[in-house]
Amino acid sequence: MASGNSCVPAVQEELLACMSATHALVAPVTGLHLENFVSEDLGNTSLHLLKGEVVVEIVNKQMNYTLKEGDRMQLPAGEYHKVFTVSQEPSCYMYIYVNTTEAALEQKFTQLQELREKVQNGSETEPLPPELQPILHGSLENVTQTDPVVEAFLRRERRMEELQKRRNATLAERFHRFTTRKYFIFRRSLLMTWISLRNLVLGRPSLDQLAQEVAYANMQYDADSTASSQDTSSKEQEHSEL
Repeated sequence: MASGNSCVPAVQEELLACMSATHALVAPVTGLHLENFVSEDLGNTSLHLLKGEVVVEIVNKQMNYTLKEGDRMQLPAGEYHKVFTVSQEPSCYMYIYVNTTEAALEQKFTQLQELREKVQNGSETEPLPPELQPILHGSLENVTQTDPVVEAFLRRERRMEELQKRRNATLAERFHRFTTRKYFIFRRSLLMTWISLRNLVLGRPSLDQLAQEVAYANMQYDADSTASSQDTSSKEQEHSEL
């Protein structure tokens, strides 16, 4: 634990220097190694050695690189690599990477936002192509040609509007939403318990009847769960793999 705590000042310095990137800290002990895969979505991935000494092996190229404290190296995307700790003390290193796919999507969202503002204020006089028309009225209804980026842009706009609406809700509206959600959760629990006990005592009914009963129990609960999962996904933007 003491050796891990000694990495904290170096980590803080690196984070202050690279605030716009995403980080993953690793601290293996001597004699162990880590094998990892850098996703193709994660461009500009680098390994920063904060303490100890390691050997980095690029598996496909069968090439080894020795890093000492303070060194860093770029890692190829779409390939496996291994990091061996060769120093007597545990090593401490950090990955810094950028999700290039997400960054490119955010750039396209910004371009669509700027284009919509130009059309609305009259600075853009050229007519928009059919696939971009939905950004003006915020709906995909009666649209024959759709762009996946435009669809994602409109979904995010609706989600942000809903989140803003919830933040600006009055105390009475928040209390009503809270009690309504708790009511349907309690209702679902009672119905699912009754269905389970009925199945244990009388046996399981036909699959069609069981599906209808479960759908009835989940009727409002599904809508609330979807809304809450969207809220959670908007806050959780960490990438699960390197």
